[in-house]
Amino acid sequence: MDRELLDRNIEPVRWQIAHSFAQWTARAATQSQGTRDRFPNKQKEINGYLGTVEFDSLFDMSLGTIEKDEFNEWHVAQVNNLMNCHPNINVGWAAKMIAVYLKTTCYLAGFGRDGLDTVIHPPFDNKLMRNMGEYAHQSLVDSIESLKDVDADLYEIAFRNLDGFLSARREDMSTRIKDVDEDFYWQVLIVTCESVAEQLGCTLFEVEQLWTTE
Repeated sequence: MDRELLDRNIEPVRWQIAHSFAQWTARAATQSQGTRDRFPNKQKEINGYLGTVEFDSLFDMSLGTIEKDEFNEWHVAQVNNLMNCHPNINVGWAAKMIAVYLKTTCYLAGFGRDGLDTVIHPPFDNKLMRNMGEYAHQSLVDSIESLKDVDADLYEIAFRNLDGFLSARREDMSTRIKDVDEDFYWQVLIVTCESVAEQLGCTLFEVEQLWTTE
């Protein structure tokens, strides 16, 4: 993605609309099936949680372009801020709330520092994790199959190890969002997402194209 993002100070009305809707979408994300008894359903409480996240540094245009490492460091700190709000907010849910807010304000409404839309994470949930895993698995199978007529010995070695590897990855991607911890988020989800984004030729966030409502 190569576009010029908007300055919230120059577009205050549009920003207020995007910000308010982003708060609502974050609340909706915590009220999916099976979570209604685990999270508060009052918008005021969700807004309070989001208020602990230091979003300002992502939208302060005077700070210049934001790079991946800076965003990732910011992300770790803000996930911890959210987890301090409520005992049911783990890494998976905290990351999803942040991602949904940024999906609305940055990706859809177009606000943020230069480069922000290229480094934000998609809102991982059970469906996206499953579909992302299946896509990665199929890509690996296709890559190994392409070796058959090129290097028969390497193909045999890769094929013998394929079943065990794919079984492990399928088990990873069947992990529920409520069980996602920091290690799993960065070492499995983000690593897999980066690989899929490269294969799709898109930004990290745009891997959400694999998400379905079914």
